[in-house]
Amino acid sequence: MEWETTGPRLSRDVSFLKEHPPERDAPPGAEGHPLWTEYVRYREARLAELEQGTPAKGPLRWEGYLDLRGQFIRGLLFEQLMVAKLRADAALPRSQRQWLRDFNQPRIETHVGMTKADLRFADVLVIEMKPASGQPPRMETFSFKSRDMHSLDQNALRTQMRADANGALRYYGETVNIRRPGLEGLVRIQRVRLVYEGGSLKPSDVKALQLLMKALNGRIKGVEVQFQ
Repeated sequence: MEWETTGPRLSRDVSFLKEHPPERDAPPGAEGHPLWTEYVRYREARLAELEQGTPAKGPLRWEGYLDLRGQFIRGLLFEQLMVAKLRADAALPRSQRQWLRDFNQPRIETHVGMTKADLRFADVLVIEMKPASGQPPRMETFSFKSRDMHSLDQNALRTQMRADANGALRYYGETVNIRRPGLEGLVRIQRVRLVYEGGSLKPSDVKALQLLMKALNGRIKGVEVQFQ
């Protein structure tokens, strides 16, 4: 998330960062902020990475870091909300469910490590605990996104959502190698659900969004895109 953010950054030049520690250019009131100590540690860690030659961008400026932390907390709250909804959905009779009607007895696991090209962690893995006789258990993954897309134009929206859908399929779809103890092994993921936070974050052009979602759901097999 830090890599993708477009907030203002400092130079990645090691000499510059050493000559400009956080305390030197701290904005008024920053050093008394609850996140200031965390920001200083972040700056120190980024400097160490750059000194070691680790591929990394220059550290975010203070205002960019605050925005990043706000996005992170918002995303975490959305994830917690969706996990609670899925657990409540799983407890309902199958005919009354909104999300998990394709499961007889769904088991919900969160932050499950799985590998394809590299190690990633699915927000949610749903496993069928009562599969049909002789059939492997159905498995689906969920990826939750809390992106502010209300002001994106159609081209930017299309590009972002395509990238998110392709990424969800690449990391959490098709055949994956689950790394969680007790669940290890190659499995087939029947469907990936890419769920965006709605409300004020939802694109303002509803008609264009509906057309784009229809196109994505038809073109990228194995991924279902929707807004909550």
